[in-house]
Amino acid sequence: MTGDWFAGDNVLTVIGQGDVLATPLQLVNAYSTFANGGTRYEPRVAIRVTRPADPTQPPATGEHEVIREIEPSVAGRVEFAPDHYDKIFRGLLGVTQEPGGTAYESWQATPTAWPMAGKTGTAEVDNKADTALFVGWGPAAPGVPPQYAISVVVPEAGFGGVVAAPLAIRILEPVSHGRLPPACTVDDMARCDAIQAQATEDSYADAATGTAD
Repeated sequence: MTGDWFAGDNVLTVIGQGDVLATPLQLVNAYSTFANGGTRYEPRVAIRVTRPADPTQPPATGEHEVIREIEPSVAGRVEFAPDHYDKIFRGLLGVTQEPGGTAYESWQATPTAWPMAGKTGTAEVDNKADTALFVGWGPAAPGVPPQYAISVVVPEAGFGGVVAAPLAIRILEPVSHGRLPPACTVDDMARCDAIQAQATEDSYADAATGTAD
């Protein structure tokens, strides 16, 4: 080994420790690549540009005209041996779906409409509190195309399974049921907040009664 890299560094890196630097976007892009079977896409901040068919109506209501579609751009490809892929997939699925998984209790508290897979993490830095991480996607089922991926990094907030995972799952829970928050202007924020509050209340009511969309 070189003077600043030793055999122990290999071991730490393999288990997700060591000197690894990654942004939330890099993390979610990596897991998205795995989730879809190995195609790495260039990140985009939008999928289409639209405008209201009736400009007198609020942006979140009414019909919209598509001005431009932003096509996905493939940046690369990662090949996986089928048996290796299956083992990793089952492990990531067990994080949220199997008792003992580090995000199992978080998923049980606010379950999404479909199974999720992912990984919790707790980053440690000298003289700082732990940073909580979670990266995941859904639906996570054989033969079902994944739709959403998410990464949450909460600096110096604690363990990933306690802080980051519950936040990520609570974000995706309404999305999985088709309850997307409306897009709002500043002037229309009060109405949108009321809609979101009602959606959240309905979500908790469904969970309490065991119903689903």
